[in-house]
This record gives sequence, structure tokens and C-alpha cells, in this order.
Amino acid sequence: MQNKMKLYPFKFEDDISVLNSDSIIANGFLAENSIDDVIETYLADLLGPKVLEYYRGELPVTVRISDINDRLPVMACPDDATARERYMVWGRPFLWYFSKVKPGAKVYYGFKEEMDPTSLYNAVMDGTVREKMYSFTPHEGDSLYVKGGMAFSADGDMRLVEISQNSPVTYHLEEIPELGEAMDILDYSAVTGENPAVGESHFTVNLRDISKENRIIPSSYESFIIYVCVGGAALIKTNDDTIYELGDGEVIFIPESMEDFVLMPADGKGARVIEVYMTHLDEPEKDSYTGEYIDDDVDDDCGCGHHHNH
Repeated sequence: MQNKMKLYPFKFEDDISVLNSDSIIANGFLAENSIDDVIETYLADLLGPKVLEYYRGELPVTVRISDINDRLPVMACPDDATARERYMVWGRPFLWYFSKVKPGAKVYYGFKEEMDPTSLYNAVMDGTVREKMYSFTPHEGDSLYVKGGMAFSADGDMRLVEISQNSPVTYHLEEIPELGEAMDILDYSAVTGENPAVGESHFTVNLRDISKENRIIPSSYESFIIYVCVGGAALIKTNDDTIYELGDGEVIFIPESMEDFVLMPADGKGARVIEVYMTHLDEPEKDSYTGEYIDDDVDDDCGCGHHHNH
């Protein structure tokens, strides 16, 4: 990895439905390297200059495609302010896209009526916490943005595409020690059913129906791009006519410095893809005297003891 050769679309080994810092590249001359390894060498060429500066060289988002066929625990994630103060990591707002849904599936998000720490504790203790939560039946193609501090869960048979800010901290609210730690950061207000805008996060998510050739210029995004296929199959064709396939349930990573390419449906058939990139990035805060970033000690290795996966 000493010579910086031209970057290309990355596909991944092992589990094609998960993309995180440890994901191992499966194709091209960077095969067998993790995303983190490649970031260390390619820096802004991979992430984009603004993203590199804001996130200090960390991969900002993760993607996970999960087939759920049982009840998830009631959970919550911290916002940026809480996560950085307590654990020196980023917060974990995320978006769920419901790719496949079978009858009987249900999603829980926040509370039907305003709650307080005591009423929540009592509901957890007597097993009625989900009865207190706002719930809805998702349909294929629906999405839900979950901001920091919101309780959430899901039940039934469905496929979730989860796009989240890269953070290891999740509170399981039905476990009393973690409930106690999360009490002061939870949103106890009643949910109206209105879905918060994803613009509150630093990532943007677009759902794109691909029925013809689309020319994409990564540098115009000022960010890497992630594509997740959630229907049909798509192709990425680079300027040298190399073809990269993106099948249903697969993830592909486009470096920011990559040349323009064509995104198109496979075999002339339509495809549906989720497009993810970074935006809404403010200038990182620096100490006025030293010029150093104030939060230079933000680190993924928090050692906090919380659940790091669903």
C-alpha cells in the first residue's frame, strides 16, 4: 500500500450486508485490506477533504442489512454531545429503511404519552414498556429516522437496512444498569407520528430508482458515496469500461476521488438503490490558543461496556 494507485469501487468479503471500519475489501489491488487500513493511506482521496477533517480520519457511517424475525430489545442511542462527553465517541443517530416486511411486523418509536424516569422504570419492571411506546406497522419502502435519545424496538419478520453514524454505544433499556445510565438523556415527550428529518444528522440518504444510465461525479458530493441495492440489480461502469455488479442486498463503497462513472440497471431492468453520503458538516471546533481540535481525544475504543451491536 505504499504507492497510491487510482481508487475504484470497493466490494467486501465475508458479509456483503455489513459495512464498517473493519470490513475487508474483496476486489482489486486493495483486496484483503480493511477500510481503516485504506483510510490511513488514502485519507482525503478516500473520504473527501471535509469529511476527513471533521471526522479525524474515521469512517463516519456504517451500514447493516438485517433480517429480523423476532422481537428486538427496547434500546436507545446517545446523541453526539452525550456520547462525546461520556465515552469520547460519536453519537449514533440512524435511519431504518424497511426493505421487506411480512404481515404482523411492528416498529416501536418513542412514547405514546409523555413519560418520566419513574414511569419508564416501572414499565420496564412490570414488562409493559412496549405498551407505553408509540408503534406503527411498516410497509416496504418506508423509512424511520431515529435520533439520539429516542427509545426504539421492532417485532416481527422484516428486512432492515440500517444506516448509522459510526458509534459503538447502544443502551438496552430493559437491562436496569443501562436504563439507569440512559435515564437523563432519553426523550420522554409524546411522539406525534411525524418522522424527524434525516437532515438533523451529518449523513444524507437518498432512495434512487434506477431505470436508465445515471452519470455520477463523486467529487461533486465532496464525500465518499455508499450504495445499497434494495431491489433488482444495478451496475457501475467506470470510464475504462470496467463493470461492478451490485445485487439485491449488496453494498458498494465509492471513494471521493474516483473519476465519474455510470450507475445503471442490470440487463435493462430497473433497480432501487439507497445512496448515502456525508453533508451538513460544520467547521471542527479548535482551541483559539493552540489551534488544536478541541475533541482530538474522540476514539472508537471507548471500553464503555455497553452493547455495541443489536
